[in-house]
Amino acid sequence: MNNTEYSNKVKQLVDDLKSVFTSAGLGGEAGEYKLLTQSFLYKFINDKFLYEARKFNPKNDYQTLMKMSDDDYEGLQMDLGNESAVIKREDLIETLFNRQNEDDFSTLFDATLNDIAIDNNDIYSVETAGNTQVRLFDSDLIQDNVIDGSQRNIVARAIINKLSETKFDEHIFEAGFDFFSTIFEYMIKDYNKDGGGKYAEYYTPHSVAKIIANILVGHDKPENVRVYDPAAGSGTLLMTLASKIGTDRATVYSQDISQKSTNLLRMNLILNGLSHSIHNIVQGNTILHNKHAEKMDYIVSNPPFNLDFSQWRDEVMTLPDSNLRFWAGVPNIPKKKKSSMSIYLLFIQHILYSMSDDGHAAIVVPSGFLTDTGFIESELRKRIIENKSLFAVVQMPTNVFATTNTSVSVIFIDKSKEHNNVMFVDASKLGSLVKAKDNTRVVLSDQDQQRIVDAITDNKEVQEFSTFVSTSTITENDCMLKPGLYFKMQYSILANYLVNLNCEVEKAKQRKRGLLWNIRNELERNKIIEWFVKFNADTDVFSGEKKSSLYGEIPVEIELTPLEQLLDQTIGGEWGKASEQGNYKNRIKCIRGTDIPNVSRAYYDNVPTRYVLDKHIKEKRVRINDIIIEISGGSPIQSTGRICLITEDLLKEMKVPVLCTNFCRILRLKSPELALYVYNYLVLLYNRGYFFNLENNTTGIKNLIFNSFEKNVKVPIPNAEVMTKFNKSLEKDFQKVTI
Repeated sequence: MNNTEYSNKVKQLVDDLKSVFTSAGLGGEAGEYKLLTQSFLYKFINDKFLYEARKFNPKNDYQTLMKMSDDDYEGLQMDLGNESAVIKREDLIETLFNRQNEDDFSTLFDATLNDIAIDNNDIYSVETAGNTQVRLFDSDLIQDNVIDGSQRNIVARAIINKLSETKFDEHIFEAGFDFFSTIFEYMIKDYNKDGGGKYAEYYTPHSVAKIIANILVGHDKPENVRVYDPAAGSGTLLMTLASKIGTDRATVYSQDISQKSTNLLRMNLILNGLSHSIHNIVQGNTILHNKHAEKMDYIVSNPPFNLDFSQWRDEVMTLPDSNLRFWAGVPNIPKKKKSSMSIYLLFIQHILYSMSDDGHAAIVVPSGFLTDTGFIESELRKRIIENKSLFAVVQMPTNVFATTNTSVSVIFIDKSKEHNNVMFVDASKLGSLVKAKDNTRVVLSDQDQQRIVDAITDNKEVQEFSTFVSTSTITENDCMLKPGLYFKMQYSILANYLVNLNCEVEKAKQRKRGLLWNIRNELERNKIIEWFVKFNADTDVFSGEKKSSLYGEIPVEIELTPLEQLLDQTIGGEWGKASEQGNYKNRIKCIRGTDIPNVSRAYYDNVPTRYVLDKHIKEKRVRINDIIIEISGGSPIQSTGRICLITEDLLKEMKVPVLCTNFCRILRLKSPELALYVYNYLVLLYNRGYFFNLENNTTGIKNLIFNSFEKNVKVPIPNAEVMTKFNKSLEKDFQKVTI
């Protein structure tokens, strides 16, 4: 199997375990992540031990281990040393699997994990700021997290069966950081938010972590260095940097207030061959209870930006080392919105304080820090410029972090030498938008990442992307660090902004036609209300005779007709391809729901170009007098069902065949001459909010219930004589309109 196949194999185990918990009614419960991560760690530690045993002696399979004398087995454990956990034979997964039919198996399962945790307490325990130990496994994992006693044995047996079905072999253990970082991210993707509160930022995108690691290390080959994160979260930054340096050449240190994030970090260390650093992992408030007094060689951090720390703000001021650590000041408590307190300013100061004399650091900051004129912000920027330790600033794309829409930047500090120049990189325009659940984030490609790294490590200046600036110039600009401030204005580029006046005149004419078209339709909608809702028509239009209807008494000249009886056919849309591909060679314009308001105003410039098959043009091409209706979309305050009418002018302007997207539908009437009237009546219904009644909400997107729409919408159709009078009156009124 290749890496992808092995990755899918391990991910399948994760999915299978989640399925076990969901079946037991534990999906989404607070303890689900504990059950998943600790079960997975049990599997990893078990199979890692078996792998190391076979590596020591290929004959050491499970059966051989079980036949060993106690002394020989203990000797093997000693020979393996720190390469694996200490694990008794009765605690191996296969042994437990063979005992699953015993009564009260869940208690046996808990006891096994408890046994492993105790035997490996010195290796795997995490310390808290209060000097207590947090063990690897909960002592009563099943009992504490499966509240329904009748489900405990069922869950425990299901877990052990899933763990025994999948085998982790040498390929997995030799795959390295990139493999397990992907598995780790996959495992925690549903648990890396909320549980740790606003203080803990669990997930830094792997792409950003790689950029930071590659820039910090650059062309150096550090040896025996301390790597530290004072707000570590689940450790993506730490793991990526340690992997870049080499796990055998780096010792990891961290602190984080969140118990969940600390447990996730411990798992990350175990998976990535950094178990020797677990004793340096601390759970606790870094600002109040800094447990790492030693100076650090490399520091990386994506600290929380804003947090209400008003309850312990004054305590920071009274710390014995406060004047040294927080020399620039402690943010004041605002009168309103205490949650906006800029705690990241304390972390920046703590990081600067924690750096060794030749240390390196990379800090993720809100981009506002680069130009903020507040006292603390200004003093921090001034300090790192004056001591010439700042060597690079990268402004990242907005939305590159899944958990925040804040624009972020990364500042890079190097105390090993004086930097008379700083490299500024504006990467805000890089990346591509990717929809992820309920939000959209920017993803940086490998090429994007390398472009950023190369600009800094190789001092590459690229017009309006990267520039090398002297510290004296930065000082003259009040130590502002926004990259765009230092790009040279390229006046020659202005030549590209010549305006084609003939084109602008045509656009103006088009806008005028759009205004007149819009006014004409507003006029028709007003007249529909006057004539066929209020029945206040011109003289001699109605005979005065009435009849009963669903809407009450109406003139006999009007027939309330279900929309479905007016339709000849409805036709679905086609989105096609973004570029010519294979048989997708027919260039078209494709109207989306978002284009409908503009199309209704005769503005067509933003309608996208797509490519479709021959059959799509034949079957789905719009015609004059077709009505396009949006069938999926909307928002909490806007219903789906926006509508536009296809006119002769529209088809002439487009110059290529026109289709609508899959999220829209074509309404083609039996009597095309009624299209404009029906269109305006439907717009009236939409404007009054009637379409809210005709939509559902299934998967986060609202859909028009199309069958109900066809049946429930009744259009007041006047007889031919009244319709003729209506149109004549309308045109007469429209002749009076001038622009």
